[in-house]
Amino acid sequence: MGRSSNPDPLRATAALDEATLFRRLLLAKTMVLWCLVTPVCVLVALINGVLTERAVSTISTIFLIVIVPWGVLPVAAWLGIAYPYSPLTLRSRWKHRKPHASMLWRWGILITHPFGLVTLVGSAAMAPSLVLWQLLSTDEYCQKFPYRNFGYAVAPACVFAIVCGAVGYRFAFTIATKRRARILEFLEDPLKG
Repeated sequence: MGRSSNPDPLRATAALDEATLFRRLLLAKTMVLWCLVTPVCVLVALINGVLTERAVSTISTIFLIVIVPWGVLPVAAWLGIAYPYSPLTLRSRWKHRKPHASMLWRWGILITHPFGLVTLVGSAAMAPSLVLWQLLSTDEYCQKFPYRNFGYAVAPACVFAIVCGAVGYRFAFTIATKRRARILEFLEDPLKG
C-alpha cells in the first residue's frame, strides 16, 4: 500500500506548509464525519420529539446534535496529528508486528483514545448546560428538567462548541507545524505506523 494507492498522504504533505489548506483539509474530514452521523441522530431526535410532543426540547436537542460535533471533532483530530498512523489493513499490521510491535501498540492507542478525548471535550461543552439545569430546575432533586428552559441550557454548550472548534482548527495546525518532520516521516513510510 504505497502513496499512489492512497491520496491522503499527498494531500496532508501539501497541507503541512499552508495553514489555510491544512484547515480546509481538516474541515473536509470533519464534514464527512459530521455527515455520516448527524442526519441519523437528527432523525431520531425528530421522531422522539414527535412522539413526546416537546417542540422546544426537540429543537434544542437538534441544535446540540448539529453544532457540538463542530467543536469536538477538530479537537479529536489533535491526537492523529500529533501521532499519525497510516491506514493499513489489519492483516498487514499483523504481518509486520514483530519488527514493529510498537506500531500495533501505537495503532491501538490511536484507534481508542479519540473516543476518550471526544467524551472529555463533549462533557466540557455540556458542563454549562448541566449547571443551568441545576439552577433552572423547579424540582428540588433536579429529576425533571423544565422543558421551557432547555433552550437556555443548550445555548452555552453550542457557544462553547463553536469556540472550541475555532481553537481546535487553529491549534491543529500548530501541532502539525511543531511535529512536521515526524509527520512527514510517517507519511513517507506506511509501515512506520
